[in-house]
Amino acid sequence: YFRYLYIPLFMCLSTLYVDANGQDTVIANGWFKLAAEYYDDAKYDSSSFYFEKSSGIFEKYKLWNKFFYCRNNIGWNHKIMGNYDLAQKFFQESFNIAKEHFGDLSDQRGIACSAIGNLNRFKGNYEKALYYFDQDLSILRKLFGENNIHIAATYNNIGIVYDDMGD
Repeated sequence: YFRYLYIPLFMCLSTLYVDANGQDTVIANGWFKLAAEYYDDAKYDSSSFYFEKSSGIFEKYKLWNKFFYCRNNIGWNHKIMGNYDLAQKFFQESFNIAKEHFGDLSDQRGIACSAIGNLNRFKGNYEKALYYFDQDLSILRKLFGENNIHIAATYNNIGIVYDDMGD
């Protein structure tokens, strides 16, 4: 429970060290870390709250990678809580962020495809899930080659979809 005291204390003290340009990304990083702690403790509403707070700052300062992960992680929180429509919204947003700021061939785009595929598998939309997992697989092959652990995980996801379909 020390971390619940340490991180807010860090965030309060960090406001004293905001740089001359007024950037508050130090605070946003503190919120991001706190959100990850809440996620690890299965406190998904609190996790989403702090990812949301930090994402606004990351977007303001065009820190697209952090912004992407905030939006994607909020999507995962909603998926875990069974809020599939909200999860879809945030996964689609992270997909769009990846496409706009990192291009079609990026790790972020693959992560977004995998998240959308996972959500569709849970919703029983197996063809859509396979489509997004195939997109993820294509990106991963181009980025990392055939012999990569991420590719194995994607093949596993595809196998789970076929198992769910009874094939």
